[in-house]
Amino acid sequence: MTTAQLISRALAEGLEHPGNGADQLPITIRLPLFRMAGQPPEITEQVENTVTMIGEAIVHLIVTKGESVIVPRTEYDALVEELAQLKEGS
Repeated sequence: MTTAQLISRALAEGLEHPGNGADQLPITIRLPLFRMAGQPPEITEQVENTVTMIGEAIVHLIVTKGESVIVPRTEYDALVEELAQLKEGS
């Protein structure tokens, strides 16, 4: 699953807020805009397409304006391990 797909799914099903570790508990934020029960298929499809585009737009924003790179966890872990090995060898 891509990062954009993950974001899109979370928007549709509920975003998990982790809380703050002190007085705010974790909570699922459900956006009423994306609740489709009982809607005609055309509306459901249109909303699903919109959710997908929002997820893709968020990733684009992070990568371009946020000047960040989104890397899969396994690739990141491998890079960290490789860096640690290089530091040990120097």
